Amino acid sequence: MTESGGTVGFKKAAASLKDWGPNPQIWTTCFLAYLAVVGYLFGEKHPKAVPNLLMFMRQILDFAQTYQWSEAVLPLALNFHQYILDKGELSTENYLVTGPFREKYLRHNLTLPAKSPTNPPNTASSSQEYQIFEQ
Repeated sequence: MTESGGTVGFKKAAASLKDWGPNPQIWTTCFLAYLAVVGYLFGEKHPKAVPNLLMFMRQILDFAQTYQWSEAVLPLALNFHQYILDKGELSTENYLVTGPFREKYLRHNLTLPAKSPTNPPNTASSSQEYQIFEQ
């Protein structure tokens, strides 16, 4: 908020990617609030908007399981969503991220490191479990 010549004004804060945090938690919270507003304001006229946006959110969260959040998935989510809004297609049939966007943002060098299992499988216990289900 600024004051100049007796007039109060608001200056838009410029957000950076780091403001969204190192994982999808902040984005998900904000996106769910956004979905509620979209549903309330436009749900009657655009009944497919919220279900399509939910599928988009699911796709983004799935990408976050494989790719680095701040460097790959978050920029993809923000830019693709802006692309759809700029096209003016709130009730588009398909809100899923297109191939060109995936190729641009989800690069091999931005994958998460492979996770090693915390408890390696024990073949004796897994065969015992199998026998229990078989009986």
